[in-house]
Amino acid sequence: MGYNGESVMVAFQVRFGLDVYAKIADRLGLPDDAAWARTEMVRLDAAIQQAAWDGEWFLWAIGADGHRYGSKLEEEGQIYINTQVWAVISGAATAPQSRSAMDALKARLATPYGIMLSAPPFTNTPSTVMGGVIYNHGIKENAGIFCHTQSWAVIAEVLLGNGDQAYEYYRAFMPAAYNDRAELREIEPYVHCQTTYATCNRNAGKSRVPWLSGTVSWSHHTALQWILGVRPEIEGLRIDPVFPRAGRVSRCAAISAG
Repeated sequence: MGYNGESVMVAFQVRFGLDVYAKIADRLGLPDDAAWARTEMVRLDAAIQQAAWDGEWFLWAIGADGHRYGSKLEEEGQIYINTQVWAVISGAATAPQSRSAMDALKARLATPYGIMLSAPPFTNTPSTVMGGVIYNHGIKENAGIFCHTQSWAVIAEVLLGNGDQAYEYYRAFMPAAYNDRAELREIEPYVHCQTTYATCNRNAGKSRVPWLSGTVSWSHHTALQWILGVRPEIEGLRIDPVFPRAGRVSRCAAISAG
């Protein structure tokens, strides 16, 4: 991307941070700080809409030379999981964009073993642009299933109210889901891994690098606070589950601690 390239995922995370900052400033009685954050967020939203939307999903990055990475015009790396899910989590995407981006993610990246980091895999892209090209197709950064990022897709679907899809994505990388097919995963069915081979590789479904991943903390956070919906808030405890239809119960209102 070059030294002055722009990461779209980071832009979404900055947007998320500005929103949180504004809400904290409101609570602390700092109206000038809150106004500053919201003004910056409006400016960032306009830039995102102008530069990062590719018609069906969001770009991955914009190079220092203006090249648009993660576009449908690319032969390799047309779409990335990270920008689609953070577009939803950050609130930057409009409702139609959120649904379009997540539908594109499902159609192009979802596999029975988890969601690929990107697709199609890299073969000819220079390593200065995508270091993952050094790996075989379908593992780690070269269109592999990075388990750390799976929970973000679950959270995005929960935010959109899609309990069935959220749980489907969660179960795809859940170790216990492989209790009766451990020979496929080749890892203990109680351990999260860093990465899993995607379906563009002959080892599809096999996982690698166990015991060394941020996946476990994200999966716990996602199951507890988003699927089960038990979230601590300043006013108290909110219980707002988003279950798959087969196990759905009535959604509860927030429970105030006072």
